[in-house]
Amino acid sequence: MSSKGDLLAECAQQLRSSRFEFEVLLGASLTSVWQALGRHVARQLSQRKGVSLQQLGKFGFYKAQTSMIPGPPVFLLADRFTSTYDVVWRHRSSPAPLTATAEISMATLGNEAGIGSDQTRRSLDAIVAFVGKKLQVGGRASRLTLPGVGTFSLDGKALSFTFDSSLLRLITQSDQVEIPLPSAIFKKSATGSTSDLLRKKALQLNHGGGENTVLQRSMSLDGSLQATGKSKHHLKAIRSNIVSHGDDFAAPNHRRGHDQNNDNPKKEKRRQCLMPSDSPNTEVVSLNGRQILPRFLIPETPEMLKTRPAHEQVMQAAYQREVTNIQQTKRLDEQFNDMQASRQRVVQIQDLQKRAEQSVARRELNAYLNSQIEEKRRQTRLKSASTDHREIKILPLERETSDEMKRVEKQKLNQRLNEQVAAKAALKKDRRTLDQAETAYYISKLKIQDDIDRHELTERKRIEKDTLLAGWSQQKVLRAQKRTLEVHIR
Repeated sequence: MSSKGDLLAECAQQLRSSRFEFEVLLGASLTSVWQALGRHVARQLSQRKGVSLQQLGKFGFYKAQTSMIPGPPVFLLADRFTSTYDVVWRHRSSPAPLTATAEISMATLGNEAGIGSDQTRRSLDAIVAFVGKKLQVGGRASRLTLPGVGTFSLDGKALSFTFDSSLLRLITQSDQVEIPLPSAIFKKSATGSTSDLLRKKALQLNHGGGENTVLQRSMSLDGSLQATGKSKHHLKAIRSNIVSHGDDFAAPNHRRGHDQNNDNPKKEKRRQCLMPSDSPNTEVVSLNGRQILPRFLIPETPEMLKTRPAHEQVMQAAYQREVTNIQQTKRLDEQFNDMQASRQRVVQIQDLQKRAEQSVARRELNAYLNSQIEEKRRQTRLKSASTDHREIKILPLERETSDEMKRVEKQKLNQRLNEQVAAKAALKKDRRTLDQAETAYYISKLKIQDDIDRHELTERKRIEKDTLLAGWSQQKVLRAQKRTLEVHIR
């Protein structure tokens, strides 16, 4: 169901209502492709892997250099999308770089959506183009939900993205996973009550050994526990008390009653040694096969659940070690930051010193060059002052111009200007006359051609009319002859 302001439903509706067949196909596959994209991105982010969609942006994590706690996921909008549609991206970027991101495979998304890779790419391009045009135009607030990942919020020309709280909770839980005690599974649960009943039944069967049979069997259903504890618990026996009906074992018990009473005490003692009372891998197996409990469902015995005396000390020591490690890491980080700051200060001081030396050297060079220039100028002045005056050439003075001469020159200029204006006006008049003559010539030619066409049309109509009249007259004569022949035949 699509809510108010959902851009995915609007885009799908717009594509379905198109008159082009390929856009109708895109509209039909739009929802499945978008849901497949959300599942893929959520799966990758839950595994702390970054993904990149070239048309839209990147989903990933910032690299945490100093902190041991990984940060939350982030979404960075593509610069191409921002520049193309003039989008205001409401996100404060961090100076830290992103972790490695992988490009989303269109074939994988198409396989999840049940369509081809080309159609998947075109569907994503259609969604991105629709959202970009909405942002470019601006208008009412709307949203686009990426299932399982978050929501794109559009407000005018501003765009923001908010991650889903369930995804953030899943990533946090996967980062800070804690293994609970085995007994915590059975607190106030139906499994715990079932295991208590089985334990009570086993105790009753142990007390009433005259009517029951003890079966020893080695089995293990927990593969992981068997793999880790193979060296220690490979051949441990698992005791299971089996409840049987009275009719099934009545006859054998009567037949073996004498043998059991006369059994060897040493064999009985050996049998009791081979049957440990509490084993970490014991499982309850019923005779009819209806009750088989794996290792992780079997409740722990009270002796196993009792807290050992040194447990608190071990936990406190582990906690202190962890705190010490964290403090040491922080101290190392602070030392590294101080070292980087000191190195940066040393580099800045060296740079300033180098600039100061270059400035002093440049100032000294400029002073030396200025002194050389002044010396050359002084020598030039002395040389020019000591030269012979006879070598000086006296240039003639400019001719003096009177008001009369200026008036004559002005009149000449005015006359020349008037002549140029008159020539330009005559040229314009001649050009206008030429244009009028050409226009009259073309109009006369058009009239002559029109008269010729009209005469030809009149002549053609006359000829057609004469032809039609001749044909009609001929047909009339033929009809009269036909009628005459019919009269003669009758």
